Amino acid sequence: MKKGFLLLSLIGMISVNSHSHYQDVSSIDRIEHVINEAEDHLRVLPEKTISLLENNSPLLAIATPEQASAWHLTAMLSAIQVSDLDLLNQSLYALSELKETEYFNQHLAKILRGLGVWMRRSGHLTAAKAGYLCSIDYSDSPKDKVIAMINLGVVERNLGNLVYSNNMYTAAKELAVELEEYEFLAIIENNLGTLAITEQRYKDAQQHFAKALEMNQYLNRRSGEVLTANNLLLSFLYQNETLLFQRLQSRVKRLLIPGKDSAREAYFKILQAVHQVQVAPSTLENAHQIIAGNLPLVNDKGIHGLLQPLLAGIEYQISLPTNAQNQRYNGVLVQQFSMCDWQKYSQDNYLAVLKSKDKDTSTN
Repeated sequence: MKKGFLLLSLIGMISVNSHSHYQDVSSIDRIEHVINEAEDHLRVLPEKTISLLENNSPLLAIATPEQASAWHLTAMLSAIQVSDLDLLNQSLYALSELKETEYFNQHLAKILRGLGVWMRRSGHLTAAKAGYLCSIDYSDSPKDKVIAMINLGVVERNLGNLVYSNNMYTAAKELAVELEEYEFLAIIENNLGTLAITEQRYKDAQQHFAKALEMNQYLNRRSGEVLTANNLLLSFLYQNETLLFQRLQSRVKRLLIPGKDSAREAYFKILQAVHQVQVAPSTLENAHQIIAGNLPLVNDKGIHGLLQPLLAGIEYQISLPTNAQNQRYNGVLVQQFSMCDWQKYSQDNYLAVLKSKDKDTSTN
């Protein structure tokens, strides 16, 4: 991401009120056009969304608060799709400075889920769970509930609560089928695969990932296709399926966009390095160098957890956040999003919260 993007974003927020009276109709139309076009690319080409926002970031200096909110939410959503934690963090902070806008409050549940994603991928799992639970309180949408349940399932897997994780995915899948939300079904299928990897059910994982890959391809979700293809490669490595790995890796190479998929590309390079060691053990030292150079770019602690046993098998050790680290996060973003009772949500039984929400929505 361009270094000036955040600076211009912050300047845009500070300058909104002082410059808004200079904004003419053409400027308003231009900003709206950029936001709309960026949103159009979100689902299929989030990298294009990021490029559009970066290339037009000077417009933030004359954007209204509502436009700035829409701009940063779009950036947040694209950052989630491409696993850009820096952009995600910056977008969340920018949004937190726009809490008084109507747009912010209309999309608060979505923003809080984005906050949960940042916390989860950064390894702050208890705080992530609290963020997802808080998001449920700010929406009565069944669709939002499915998304929160999927994310809670991921958190529970990362915490080692595998039964709870499976329960969340099962419930989310049932609701997604009922709502005919097929994109969510692809995500759930992928996540069931990661759960199977954690439980060392590698053949089951392979089947889940293959199904998710097929679904993402049908839905034309390139970012989802790249992730599930990488995960499928991971399942092949755990089973020493050399031929299957070699067949799929060429497809992943075609899917990756150089310079735009840094996290997914780094994940892929690590998988390739492990594959090379499995084929030719003499490449171990070179593989370690490749892993050391790319692991920091895989900025999702959940993926680190999936890789840990595999890398241990080639004598490469990685550390994961401890339970103490999971518990004690109380950073700037928690303070910025003070509408959530972080202490309360961290202690609540999330199943009770979800059931309570069911009762609330059924009476509306």
